[in-house]
Amino acid sequence: MGVYPLLAALWCDEFGITSTEYALLLALVALAAVTAFGGFSTDMQTIANRASSELEDISGLGCSRH
Repeated sequence: MGVYPLLAALWCDEFGITSTEYALLLALVALAAVTAFGGFSTDMQTIANRASSELEDISGLGCSRH
């Protein structure tokens, strides 16, 4: 059986999604999420550090208490 008939048979399959297809879809979504959030991690860390610094300045309770 060649590649084209196999792809044609899969394309015309009307039995619904199988667990293998669900697993592939889940892996694709997970990969997209890791890629998207990986790009934001540095920005989010910078924002969190800046917010923490601002809150310490406002409260006057910085880490350097003597």
